[in-house]
Amino acid sequence: MRLLINLSSTYQISSDYFNKYYFQSSLYSFLINTNFEDLHNNKSFKFFTFSDFFPSGDLLEGGTKSIIVSSPNKDFINTLHEKMLEKGYIYLLDKKIDIKSLKIYEISWLPKSYETGSPIVLQMDTKLNKYFSFRDNGTITFFLRRIKENAIKKYKTYYNLEDFSFEETIFDSLMFKKEIVINLQKSGKKFIMIGSMWYYLNKNYIPKKLSNFYKFILDSGLGEKNSLGFGFLNPRRIRAT
Repeated sequence: MRLLINLSSTYQISSDYFNKYYFQSSLYSFLINTNFEDLHNNKSFKFFTFSDFFPSGDLLEGGTKSIIVSSPNKDFINTLHEKMLEKGYIYLLDKKIDIKSLKIYEISWLPKSYETGSPIVLQMDTKLNKYFSFRDNGTITFFLRRIKENAIKKYKTYYNLEDFSFEETIFDSLMFKKEIVINLQKSGKKFIMIGSMWYYLNKNYIPKKLSNFYKFILDSGLGEKNSLGFGFLNPRRIRAT
């Protein structure tokens, strides 16, 4: 399930404020005094993600900027919607921004082709804080293996499954778009992450036994640090030529 959040402002706001840490902090503030108020303290998977803000750049006076939050947990999305509707604005650091409109929706079909709405992040070495990068000996084989392992682990945890696996690759074809260096700031400290954007990630055939798994990754995101707004997926519509 998804929540489309449209934001507006009566004054111009720099793109620097549309920071993933700032938005994540704002999300958590809406969960206070709800069933999800302890979510930020959970050291395991949090089972939600969000897109990059769009369009990119500054939010101009009278303009609109949007973001989509996605989760397999419908209660989470409904709670967020209720609290945001009640409040009518969000804070990104010290900037108060009006919520212009909210829309809950669900992708009712099972896509076989996906595109990224935020970078997919994978750590190659946690001790060295080293992220997957094609420029640093990263390979397609490693990428596909790791996103599959990570997705299966999250799926088993969410549904409390002891046994779930499949032999085939998670995607049959994919097209790389670009690699992104993400500069983040939290509590005065700066962090750098590397993520990858993809034009498409295709699965030619999804058997019935895996349909729920692919619906899950569409809702929860791919790769790591999903709750910080990474690995967000959109269904890719195939346009007729």
